[in-house]
Amino acid sequence: MRHGIERSLKSWDDVRRFLQNLGSGWLFRGHGNAAWSLQPTLERLKGVLSASAAEEMIFRRFTRNAYGYLQAHLVPNDTLEWLALMQHHGAPTRLLDWTTSPYVAAFFAFEEVTDPSGTCAVWALDGAWCRRQGAQIIREMRSAEIASVHADGPATWRSEHFDEVFRGKPLPVVMPVEPFRRNERLTIQSGTFLCSGDVDRGFEANFEGYDISVIDKHFLKIEIGASLRDSVLRDLKVMNITRATLFPGIDGFAQSLRHAPLLLETPAMVASRIKTPGAAPD
Repeated sequence: MRHGIERSLKSWDDVRRFLQNLGSGWLFRGHGNAAWSLQPTLERLKGVLSASAAEEMIFRRFTRNAYGYLQAHLVPNDTLEWLALMQHHGAPTRLLDWTTSPYVAAFFAFEEVTDPSGTCAVWALDGAWCRRQGAQIIREMRSAEIASVHADGPATWRSEHFDEVFRGKPLPVVMPVEPFRRNERLTIQSGTFLCSGDVDRGFEANFEGYDISVIDKHFLKIEIGASLRDSVLRDLKVMNITRATLFPGIDGFAQSLRHAPLLLETPAMVASRIKTPGAAPD
């Protein structure tokens, strides 16, 4: 899939300026390795079933058995709420997590770095452009009424509209979607989802009907040197962006301690450690 690619930016200040200059309405996703493609968890499954068949089996099994784990007021009201609940608890779905905060995306990119000498990436998508492009395909291939509602409308979807576009006959489209009832993690992470209409094509292939002539202006992958990781995570901690704040509860707090030594170092401590290779940590 074509997209605009920025060369590796030299400093965290360069990254911040670039992301801030994109303006409002953009969606972001961080990858710890710039080589990773955009793939929802459903597409990463390995097995004999197609993605659509696997989704149907997983969705049916989850919705039949989840009632025993949920309080009555938490039971989803429609398909999208069920998918969001499944995504929240780690079940494979067609939803792909994005955020309206470039800093939250940067956190996930740098926290999940796989090669300190390589590059990570922040994907950026113009949400308004994506909605308009998707609505045009929906208008041509499915429903003028649904297209008119979502061309410039909210990311929340009426149940019957969502089922017609995403649960009916496969449709090569990608749209921002949000359940009407947002959970705590979505709110804290400024989260949203992108949802593809044809899971058997693969997520990125669902963009093939969009206007390729201008996609470089609206769909970007910003590659960043992973060597910036330590300084970026320290800066984000000052902004109160850590695993403990993004994942409320004891699990998020416990996982955040993996970076406690890094985040507690002062610049003087780092300089001292660099001058004395092999020195024991303080």
